[in-house]
Amino acid sequence: MKKIIAFCLILSLYSCKDDNPNPIPNYYTVNITIDVSSFDNDFAIGNIKTFTQMRTGYNTGYAGVVVYRHNLDEFYAYDMACPNDWYSGCIVVRDSTKARPAPADLCLQDEICCGCKFNLLNGYPQSDNKDYRYPLLQYKVTKQSATRFLVHN
Repeated sequence: MKKIIAFCLILSLYSCKDDNPNPIPNYYTVNITIDVSSFDNDFAIGNIKTFTQMRTGYNTGYAGVVVYRHNLDEFYAYDMACPNDWYSGCIVVRDSTKARPAPADLCLQDEICCGCKFNLLNGYPQSDNKDYRYPLLQYKVTKQSATRFLVHN
């Protein structure tokens, strides 16, 4: 009987595991279509582009989305809210209507308020940021056609 109780306890601990180590509440449905053919080549490989026009509702979470184009068919998308200071409206990169080159060293740091450098390939803080433990809130990017990609959660 003790073995069964121990097994159930261990199983319940694993089933409560949070897949998102990020503290930002996920209040929003993110559904952004990116058509790279419509950006007049400004969304080139190595560039980032921000999307904030769908922001509505609560003042916490979903500060907008920053999308990094790693190669022809590979994009990484993150919420712009700083995971270490999201509750005060802190963002990790300035909003812009145009795509632009990604910050140096594959990090997002615009000297706004967060002050942490994040890896654009996984959203985690760079190793020199030991005081920051949370990664950026990451969204999925699904290829829909040769030129269309869907950013969603």
